[in-house]
Amino acid sequence: MLIETQVQFHCWLKSPSMKVETVQRARTKVRELMSMTKTVGKREKGMGFKTMNFHCTKHVPDDILYFGVPRNLD
Repeated sequence: MLIETQVQFHCWLKSPSMKVETVQRARTKVRELMSMTKTVGKREKGMGFKTMNFHCTKHVPDDILYFGVPRNLD
């Protein structure tokens, strides 16, 4: 279920356009995805999930609202 959800999120990020309402709802969904990743992944060595890449996922919906769809950015 986790891999399927991550693939769906990845495909959604590649969309050519996104509705504002969907992006606003994504704030909650991204947090749910992060929670699921922590639960299923259970990284016990190293920094665990205390990494910049993992934390930045939380800011993706706001970045989309401010800068546009990720497909248009490099």
